[in-house]
Amino acid sequence: MNSKLAEINEKVASGEAVVIDTRTAREFSRAHIPSSVSAPYNSWGWGKAVSDWLNGQDLQVVLVSNNSVVSDKALNELKAHKIEPIIAISDDLKEWADENLPIARLIEIEPDVLESEMEEWEIIDVREPYELNYGMIEGAKNVPMSDVQNLVNSLDRSKKYAIVCAHGNRSEAAALYLSDNGFHAATVVGGMANWINKSLPVVYPE
Repeated sequence: MNSKLAEINEKVASGEAVVIDTRTAREFSRAHIPSSVSAPYNSWGWGKAVSDWLNGQDLQVVLVSNNSVVSDKALNELKAHKIEPIIAISDDLKEWADENLPIARLIEIEPDVLESEMEEWEIIDVREPYELNYGMIEGAKNVPMSDVQNLVNSLDRSKKYAIVCAHGNRSEAAALYLSDNGFHAATVVGGMANWINKSLPVVYPE
């Protein structure tokens, strides 16, 4: 095992280090180190934005990129703001995955697939209560997006969770958050708009 990467994993898990992931949002969703911060690299003040976000916090920084060119540019910008990462991972997390270190992923499930596998999933609807009047998936539990963080200590890690919202944006964020915290969570593609468009069954709050 790569002892350096294992040490980095321990530091991230303990909160001693923070991972700044420079890859695109799609690449980040596909696979990232749990609790990473998604900060896609650009050439317009990226380093200052990261420095402002850190705001002097006493954290070690781990930099993740998908190639050495972006990694070098990001490193130079951070160093210009007196931030010296303890490691720059520039292989799109290939070695990290090869070492079987934890990776969080965004899982997607199509509405019709979910409808055919209802007995396998717990459904969490992260819309606001007033949005439920447009229809809900039967058996779904309503937990508004602002309350998702409170779920971590109450959910069963042995179960699978399908997260749904209106159009799929909030559910992606919620599913990623739960995945970061060790849950098997999937976002329902297209949200309730897609579910209803496919003429799948809905119920209405009383």
